[in-house]
Amino acid sequence: MTNGSCDTCSSASECTAVTCDTNYFNVDSIFNNGCEATCPDVTNGSCDTCSSASECTAVTCDTNYFNVDSIFNNGCEATCPDVTNGSCDTCSSASECTAVTCDTNYFNGDAEFNNGCMLCKANHHVVSNVCTACDGGLTNPAGDDASGSDTLCGCAANEYVKDKVCTPCRAGTKNDAGDDSTAGDTTCTAVECPVNSNGNDVSDGCTCDPGFSGGVTATSTDLFYTSTCTPISCGENEHVKSNACVTCSTGTDNVAGDDASKADTMCDGTPTRSYTDLGWRGSSCINPAASTVGGASRLVIGDKKKRCYAGKTFKQAESICYEAGARLCTYDDIEAGVTTGTGCNYDFEHVWTSTSGDCEAGQHVTLLGKGGGKCNAGKLDSKKRCDADSYVAKGVRCCADTVVSDPPHHISKVTVEIKAGSDTVVMADVTGIKADDQLRITNPISGQKEVRTVLSITTNTARSRSQRSPTSPTPGTVTVDEPFGADFPLGSTIAISTPPTLPPPAFVWETIRGCCRERVENSKRGLNHHGTASAETLFGSLDSVLINCTAACATDAVCTAVEVTKKNRAAAKCEFHVERMNAGDRSTKSCKKATCMVKTGFVAPETAAPPPASHSPTEWNERRGCCREHAGKKKYVNHVGTNIIIAERTYAAATKACKDECDGRSTCTAVETRRNQRKKVYMCELHTASGINASSRASKSCKKALCAVKV
Repeated sequence: MTNGSCDTCSSASECTAVTCDTNYFNVDSIFNNGCEATCPDVTNGSCDTCSSASECTAVTCDTNYFNVDSIFNNGCEATCPDVTNGSCDTCSSASECTAVTCDTNYFNGDAEFNNGCMLCKANHHVVSNVCTACDGGLTNPAGDDASGSDTLCGCAANEYVKDKVCTPCRAGTKNDAGDDSTAGDTTCTAVECPVNSNGNDVSDGCTCDPGFSGGVTATSTDLFYTSTCTPISCGENEHVKSNACVTCSTGTDNVAGDDASKADTMCDGTPTRSYTDLGWRGSSCINPAASTVGGASRLVIGDKKKRCYAGKTFKQAESICYEAGARLCTYDDIEAGVTTGTGCNYDFEHVWTSTSGDCEAGQHVTLLGKGGGKCNAGKLDSKKRCDADSYVAKGVRCCADTVVSDPPHHISKVTVEIKAGSDTVVMADVTGIKADDQLRITNPISGQKEVRTVLSITTNTARSRSQRSPTSPTPGTVTVDEPFGADFPLGSTIAISTPPTLPPPAFVWETIRGCCRERVENSKRGLNHHGTASAETLFGSLDSVLINCTAACATDAVCTAVEVTKKNRAAAKCEFHVERMNAGDRSTKSCKKATCMVKTGFVAPETAAPPPASHSPTEWNERRGCCREHAGKKKYVNHVGTNIIIAERTYAAATKACKDECDGRSTCTAVETRRNQRKKVYMCELHTASGINASSRASKSCKKALCAVKV
């Protein structure tokens, strides 16, 4: 039986029922010829299974053909997808090409077959999205994208023409594609130095900017350079100066991490130079030698010459004082008159202080350089205000202390976070810390600093002494004198140092009622030593006059006492003595209202020691009267100079201040000191003329003037 088996039959030659093989069918109802029909034919494939001779139920598609409509009778109707500028040779589906054959002048350069062949072959260029052969022997590298805009024949990108040949640009230079190799020679363009570096261009070499480390290397691809210029991070106990890391001054410290590529920074603490080291005078009018603070306006930095520093922001002023071995004055320093009359004509200009007080963030207090007046007078309007740190103040005045703190003997990090309001610090090692030490803590993130005094130390004695090595750290808790005002996170720096001890005072003032006298044995009345009277009449209350008179005597190495006599309700005079005064006399009417201030415990030197100076003292040729140039016969030339106001209250002090002002200016040749009677102030007229060699007392004001000429 063909393609099946006979199930029943009526004779050996007559079949009456058949069972067909799989995919075969008896369609003519004649059993003797078996199952003559199979599955139907399908397009681009073969029918694998069928339910009848006309109904296919599964197909196998020919290579690169696919049944996408799930209808088996119509076979595999879909083939590989069409691709641009080529044909798809093989595909994994009707939408996924796996190999292409590109048309002439095209190639596939991205291994993506579905998008066909979009790139032109060598020596072809794009014209209206078609790869077209270059004309006239021009060249063009392979790879122009036919899907993009038109291109030109010529040299490739980053090539230039040399002797009619396309030549690669040297490292660090670049050039657009399209140079015509049949025309004249062309050049490549140098690439500018990248950010954080400097130089002519990458090809000539670039160096990292100050504060950065690394280098710049020229390349021929991508950005045409590689740069490793990264900010320098300063180490522990270093700070930034002119974009370099420098070691902190002795007695100061700093946490690691200052960025050398940014603005200058400072170390914490006070540089180890006292105001006496700097050649400054103490601020105390009562006793300069025992002053806790001294101030100055003419500062010595670098070239060892005294200079004024005008027009500075807060950070600049802070850095200048630091470089001078000092610190920026506090508001209290300026207000107390620490820097009053120290020169540079800053008494009536706003200067910076280190005090932020009630100012907003990013602001500090500025006030007039005279503050509240000399010697804690507190009677002048200092015009205090808050200014942004970017404000340019007129001048810089600095302060220094008598004795600076020793270098920190203990530096560590916070290991347990400190919360605002807490007065204890948990430390991994409290070895060497003692009561009354100074604890300074710095937040490395915000820069917040707070200083406290150590009250007590509690050690952790969980382990016995025998279990601990002599060099082992001793953990404990430090209690300070007042709670912290801010939070301090882990990693905050703790520096502990021993506070300075001030020297004993060189003398103290003793007040005696009456005129100054020296009591001797066998004498009922004291000796009246006639002293040197002040050159001017002082105005104001007796207390204010006393302040000015004692200030002048305190800074005089040979003055032993000063007598203040009230002339009338408004005026008074000072009389300075060099003898040992120990009594008072009220026998006369004028002495009844006098006060004698005596330096008790003071020993005057035989010769007054000159104040310390950073350079050789200037010699002066002094003439009474106003400065003039003698031009022959009776002709005198009046050279007009620069007038400034001096805050001194005595003629001698004003003369010295005027000389100092002239000495601090290299162009100044002479200075004229005179009093402005209407304004009740002293004036300096600074001259730059080189011919001043005489003086004139022709006018009323010149009769009391003094001309000092540099020798």
